[in-house]
Amino acid sequence: MIEILLILLVGFVIYMGYRINILEKKFKDKIEPVKVKNGDIILKKLKDMPNISDVDPNHQLLKDVIETAKYEDWKAEIKEDFGFGMSWSISIENPTNTVKISTVLRLYPDDEPRIGYFNVMNACHGVGYGKLTKDDKITNYLIIEYLWSLIVKKNEVDCQEVTESYLKSKLSIEKELKSLRRSEQLKKLFEDNLEV
Repeated sequence: MIEILLILLVGFVIYMGYRINILEKKFKDKIEPVKVKNGDIILKKLKDMPNISDVDPNHQLLKDVIETAKYEDWKAEIKEDFGFGMSWSISIENPTNTVKISTVLRLYPDDEPRIGYFNVMNACHGVGYGKLTKDDKITNYLIIEYLWSLIVKKNEVDCQEVTESYLKSKLSIEKELKSLRRSEQLKKLFEDNLEV
């Protein structure tokens, strides 16, 4: 019985040695040899990570999203942040809340608007346009023009609200100036009687 087990064990060891030898030959061709130069190991350079410009070089998706947002008048939430120059954090959603744009627009002291980032996403996927170069003028112009129109619209609404608030306050305060109004009315009556 022990002899049978020894024979099976030897057979198993020979089989495993054979499989290891085959695997070693198989992967040896796939592994690049390490290059050494002046005693230093030279590693293979990593590829640059692709971005949306590699997949959609004309930024057609971005243009389509902006045009759709304008056409459908997507809901925008704008938060001002004046800690770093003038900047606005903007969140824009389509009417069904399935597509969202998240972005930051900064206005620097030289009055040149710049995009901090511009992300378009749905429930499952997202595309970031964070590294648009100045050479990509058409895309930058589309984004900045669209975002600036939203900021101008918000500014107009805010100015109207503040003006209405000031008018309400003014009327409320003037209403409380009873003695002044009484004095003005008496003075006017007195002047009218003198003229007669």
